[in-house]
Amino acid sequence: MRSKEAQELFQRAQASQRDHGDDGAGGFSNTQWVIQQAEAARALSPEDPEILLFLAMRHLDNLSSHLALPLYEEVVRIATREGNKAVMGKAKAWHGFYLFMKGRRDEALQDLREAALLTPDDPELLALKTHLEKGPSP
Repeated sequence: MRSKEAQELFQRAQASQRDHGDDGAGGFSNTQWVIQQAEAARALSPEDPEILLFLAMRHLDNLSSHLALPLYEEVVRIATREGNKAVMGKAKAWHGFYLFMKGRRDEALQDLREAALLTPDDPELLALKTHLEKGPSP
């Protein structure tokens, strides 16, 4: 269960990300601040898969895949244990997107297909999966 303080930190990080964007719109300092807030929330709720997934996504925004990939693995492990298909699907989808951007199309499609089975009603995921199945590698 997420503590009240962790929830407040997480909400601040989410709001700043939503309102100011990542490096392209909000600048490097906003991305760093968002990551700091999410890391503080993680310290208080170390096994919260939503916080871990958010943090992993921000690390990818910051081009820090070496920090993001272990977090994705942790999210999948925790979400599997908890039976949280929605979070597991999101984690697999973002991991698949990362693999696609690295030119690893076949592995990306495998993750996206697994994600689509877990979250079949996610229109963004289905659109990305369909696009990758039809299109060339980046």
